[in-house]
Amino acid sequence: MKRVVEIADTEKQARKMREVFVARPAKSSHTFSWGWPPTLRHVGKCLAVMYTSDKWKDVGDFEDYKHIAEGPQDLLLVDGYGFKNGRANVGLHGQSVELIAPMPSHLATLAPLLGLQAQLFDKSGRLGKGGDRLLELDIARATLGGAHHPTSKEPFLAIYQAGGLIAIITGKELDVEKDGIVG
Repeated sequence: MKRVVEIADTEKQARKMREVFVARPAKSSHTFSWGWPPTLRHVGKCLAVMYTSDKWKDVGDFEDYKHIAEGPQDLLLVDGYGFKNGRANVGLHGQSVELIAPMPSHLATLAPLLGLQAQLFDKSGRLGKGGDRLLELDIARATLGGAHHPTSKEPFLAIYQAGGLIAIITGKELDVEKDGIVG
């Protein structure tokens, strides 16, 4: 029997986050054809998020940004999603995490994603220090979104494609504000 993740209505919070991030009113909303997976894998730490945005500019006048994590940020991937480092697959290690609390019904669409920089766990569960453990992860045609968790109210980032969620980035100091991603 497949477990379904409970959903809480967060449309107003997502709209507000989007409007704060881009400093202009949201013009539309759309629903996703995918739901939240019941589990994710905690694969390491997110060191930086790179995206392109037209915030503070004319609509369509995009500029590239790189948010370097100012505090610890956990990287959780959908089970089965993988990355390549050159031609080799990167072995992803980490604990499985169940999504047991309600998850948001809506995400704020923030910006097209350019990539992530991450420090991944090795087979022993320690954060690796080199080679294939410090990576720049490119995710083709992905979008950076954001939301507040319905129960804890803590903000988090979500990376997704048309087919579904790829990753969540969480951190106690992480937030989405008018200056962009902070923490």
